[in-house]
Amino acid sequence: MDELTNIFNRYMDIVDKVASFIPYKKVKTWRDFFFNPAEISSKSKDEGILPIVIDYYVMGFLNFVISLLSMIAPIIVSTILTAGFGIIEGVALFALMLGFFLISPILSLLYAVLEFIIAKILGGKASFSKHLFASFMPVLSTFIILLPLNLLSILLNWLTFIPAIGLACSCITLPISIVMSLVYLYGMYLKYSAFKEVHKVSSGRAILIVVIPFIIVLAALIIVYILFLASIFALISQGSANLFNK
Repeated sequence: MDELTNIFNRYMDIVDKVASFIPYKKVKTWRDFFFNPAEISSKSKDEGILPIVIDYYVMGFLNFVISLLSMIAPIIVSTILTAGFGIIEGVALFALMLGFFLISPILSLLYAVLEFIIAKILGGKASFSKHLFASFMPVLSTFIILLPLNLLSILLNWLTFIPAIGLACSCITLPISIVMSLVYLYGMYLKYSAFKEVHKVSSGRAILIVVIPFIIVLAALIIVYILFLASIFALISQGSANLFNK
């Protein structure tokens, strides 16, 4: 246990050093929220919607840069192997990531609206701006905590294309992915704690505010996916029927 504590403390030192290079003063709040979600939420000022949305765009920009850096090695290798077509793939990926960077905060904002409606139905007391803080901060917090691992993943992604050490890098990537998944799951607890504090609801209702919107969105995505498959199947069937009629 002491050894695990020492490893965690050393990792947090790395987190603090990496975060110190980010010229954005609210990064410290992101980091502190990971350990004290209820306290940070209760002490947060009701500054309106814009500041927390700006925070989200700052995080999105950092994610965008990380994704670009991660793309460099695959694009170079693809360009060499496909006689230049890798550049086309790179441009397409760049456009896709840029679009995601621009639209992701908007989608997250809409999801927060859904959470807020559920919270109000369940007796939540917070204003929308306070709710938005509690909804967005878990994402910002897990991002800053996982930032060193994301940067390490970039290096491993580059090294994967070197035959001699590519397999070893792939083996290291697996435990990193597991740790990151566990941290993302912990982010659900952060959201639960924050919602319980800002909305002044019971533990059960705080859990429902977290879970119900997730189930609604998941069900909607499944329905859309089924309808998409059904439309594809209908087009294929129609095309086959027209072929046989000829």
